[in-house]
Amino acid sequence: MKRPGLAFCAFLLLTSPSLLAQASFSRVDQWVAQGRYADAAADLEEIAVEGDATRNDKVLRRVIETARDSLERGELKGEARSAARHVLCLSRAWFPDEELKGTDTPLRIEGDVQRPQIIGRVDPKYTETARRARITGFVIAEAVIDWEGCVRRPRILKGLPMGLDKAAQDAVRHWTFEPATLDDEPVPVFYVLTVNFTLGEKDAGVGNVKFRRDGEERPTITNRPPG
Repeated sequence: MKRPGLAFCAFLLLTSPSLLAQASFSRVDQWVAQGRYADAAADLEEIAVEGDATRNDKVLRRVIETARDSLERGELKGEARSAARHVLCLSRAWFPDEELKGTDTPLRIEGDVQRPQIIGRVDPKYTETARRARITGFVIAEAVIDWEGCVRRPRILKGLPMGLDKAAQDAVRHWTFEPATLDDEPVPVFYVLTVNFTLGEKDAGVGNVKFRRDGEERPTITNRPPG
């Protein structure tokens, strides 16, 4: 029997979802090293949309450290700062059990507490059973937005069947906010998030990437979650 050629084997390797994800992680590492946070955010969103990648701990922890350092030094402004924050939260989403110190007693949005503002998100991915059954509607979750603007510990308040609850939780873990503040200092807060599941004419089977790459027009973020 004729053995497959090298070109065919290379094609199989390059189209393997796991290997493609690892290549994307490597690219994220390069973008962050170059300070190109918008490009890194776009790649991390694409990895999150796929949802089945094996995380690259070494790269993600290096990216977290670099993005956090850039934010703490205050060297970035405007959209560049938002992109760095989104990269930080997208990377931290891979470590859901690792919490920041001081986030064990989140505040409620009341009094002088200023609500967080969303700056980046990934839409949920439909489960195949829910897509075939044409299930649509809203999932409502409460989560903690920590003082870095990352979504932690989402829990479902109002759900949908056929795996959409989990899809919503997986999606909001990759959302990023400008943190809530009290007396101009970032604080962790409880926040209610609404995830909208819709099926259009072309059938929304995957999530939609919301962040832009450098040089691209930034799409408008719709369906802002209420507080």
